[in-house]
Amino acid sequence: MVKVTEHCRKTTGAPYFICDYSPPKSGDANDIRKIPGNADFISVNSNPGLSVRANAVAVAAKIKSEQNCNVIYTITTRDMNRLALDSLVLGSSVLGLQNVIVVRGDDFPPSECTSPTAVDDYMPTHLISSIASLNNGVDFRNMSLESSPDICIGAALDLSNDVSHEAVLACRKVTSGAEYFITQPTFDVTQAQLFCDAYKTVSGTDIQVPIFWGIQIPILQGISFTQIPEKVINALNCGETPLDIAMSLYQEFRSAGLHNIYLVPTIEQGGHRDYELADQFMAIAKNQ
Repeated sequence: MVKVTEHCRKTTGAPYFICDYSPPKSGDANDIRKIPGNADFISVNSNPGLSVRANAVAVAAKIKSEQNCNVIYTITTRDMNRLALDSLVLGSSVLGLQNVIVVRGDDFPPSECTSPTAVDDYMPTHLISSIASLNNGVDFRNMSLESSPDICIGAALDLSNDVSHEAVLACRKVTSGAEYFITQPTFDVTQAQLFCDAYKTVSGTDIQVPIFWGIQIPILQGISFTQIPEKVINALNCGETPLDIAMSLYQEFRSAGLHNIYLVPTIEQGGHRDYELADQFMAIAKNQ
């Protein structure tokens, strides 16, 4: 098993990629698509778009065993109570998984009569703390485990929110046990520096855990994790390719000394993701 924090530290200064990956909308293992081979880690999402998909832990374990790659799975605190979430973390360790990203998950639309009920027994910071306790051999009821897992705990940031607010949350998550962050995609590299400055103001020190900065390969009429700026839309309309736009943004991150990237492939309406283009992007970046 490989921890994402240990693995990325061995490649300091070199391009490093966590690639977002969506589980299939089926229970058939043959529907698990081939992963982008140039990714250093594959991050298996949990019910993207609030759609019913194969469980992230199961898919991550299958990818790890059959495609021989490093994986991260996602847990959403929205969907399970404390007993279920702590048990899922232990189960992931049984399957040989060692890396997790803790998120709350999107809100269910109140207008849909078929929307499930959010549980929210934990908030992300509380689950991070609970997983850290599991690593120390204690469950949420303060009962001792027979043996401890060794889970590397990640969390999410959204730089489109107020950076001071995100910095306060990030500081709490680090204190609770977060060992790395991924950010939602951004098209403005200055947001990264603004966040780092805000974190230092809040905590009194530079952030010490790795951050994987979000870049999404954009397309017209696609699904984006963040608002696409008008200048990017204009560039696409004028014929600039999604690959060229993403590569230009990546170069801005590299020039700012930011080498760890959370890459989101293009997402078409319906949820299809272009992993081939994502793999091409990472191959070019790693050979520059």
